[in-house]
Amino acid sequence: MAFKRENWLENTIGLSWSSKLRYREPALLRSMWSENRSKGILYARTCILDVPGKFFAETSLIYPCTESIFPIFGSEYIMTAKGYFGATDFHPTNGEHDLVNEVFSSEPDKIVESSKHYNLDTYFSGKLWHKKSKKNFYNEYVTDCKRRVSVYAAALSGMPVSTAPNPDRFSGFDRYMADNDPAHGILKSYFGSEFANEYIRGFLFPHYTIPC
Repeated sequence: MAFKRENWLENTIGLSWSSKLRYREPALLRSMWSENRSKGILYARTCILDVPGKFFAETSLIYPCTESIFPIFGSEYIMTAKGYFGATDFHPTNGEHDLVNEVFSSEPDKIVESSKHYNLDTYFSGKLWHKKSKKNFYNEYVTDCKRRVSVYAAALSGMPVSTAPNPDRFSGFDRYMADNDPAHGILKSYFGSEFANEYIRGFLFPHYTIPC
């Protein structure tokens, strides 16, 4: 299941990146993150969980640092013994679907209407790109992600930057995605609940908060 990959997010938007490796047999966890508030990027990061021969997940997110509400860029590619899955979207954070349709009107509309794990009318836009296959389509996924993140970064650069960003703006999105992430069951079965919660809430979705 191993394949050659690139840090396409780093290569596309540049910036100075930090990284961390964690190994808990048989899993390798790689986390890379960066920020550039002058470019409107509060926080960008990629997390990769690799269990050789069993499971691979690459998840990337860009949280904006803007005065007004702006979508989160997100993408994910998963490999299991059953096949391959990829998705990328401009995620609405507070129901701003009209903003997504306006800013990213040149992007094709989504073709998938339902998900076993998520309500696609909540934190997913009408521009969601989604594909499943028995064959590895990682190169196609990366090509689409590069184009979309370039469009996203260009739109973001034209937005007024917040001088006092509020990460709590993203807690609803992170909490929803973390609570419904299908990888939780896989991680729990391999490594236990503690590792699964730490990975999903600490690495994948850093603005996760437990509601009072």
